Amino acid sequence: MKSNEQALQLAVEYCSEVDDGQHLLILDLDHTILAASRVIHEIYNVAAESIIGRNILEFVNKKLNRISLLGANLEKVLIQKDSITFLTVRFTRRKDYRLAIVSYSPIINRSTGDVVGFKSSTQKSNIPIRLYSLPRILTNTTNSVNNQNEPSDKFLTNVEHEILYLTFQCDNYQEIALLLSLAHREEISRAKVAKIVLRNLYTKFNVLNLEALKDKAHELGYHKNVPTSLFGEFVYPLDKL
Repeated sequence: MKSNEQALQLAVEYCSEVDDGQHLLILDLDHTILAASRVIHEIYNVAAESIIGRNILEFVNKKLNRISLLGANLEKVLIQKDSITFLTVRFTRRKDYRLAIVSYSPIINRSTGDVVGFKSSTQKSNIPIRLYSLPRILTNTTNSVNNQNEPSDKFLTNVEHEILYLTFQCDNYQEIALLLSLAHREEISRAKVAKIVLRNLYTKFNVLNLEALKDKAHELGYHKNVPTSLFGEFVYPLDKL
């Protein structure tokens, strides 16, 4: 029968020594980071030595009351012995991981049935965000749209970047207009969206139709380049979407 300490150490050794493509953190019951897969450092743009030994409640962004949110949910994982999964946007992550799915799971000693630690995993969200009920996110996130005066992209204005990104999430200009109106708390018309696409985006990308625009934008990664001006950073439980 393995002790709880031995069971946790096995999880640490697996995370540290096996490169299976997963993006993992291993935490003890005090929420201290004991191990991290190599690629996790690239995702979060931090050095390995700056992660190990830190309490994850100090490591997370202190905006949005994340410390109390994460602490409460880790306690929930401990009690229920079940995983919790969030859809998150965080702009300090690598661009293709700005929008990501983060899960916290219990590490259970099968010999004793005890939770001995936690596993945190991060994966890209490749499903369009509208499938996660974007209107609900925008109306329930307390600090959405908090970077209006900062450029979201070097090539595009903020509104151009927002509309281009939303062309990959929405079926038509009316949907884009409704989401922009919701995000910016002001009325934005379908005609305004169409005008920006036709006059600005077609010109900048040197294309003649929407399909060509999306093809070229996709090649440049705009389908996953979440505009900082559209969202504030958020953490939203998937089971509430």
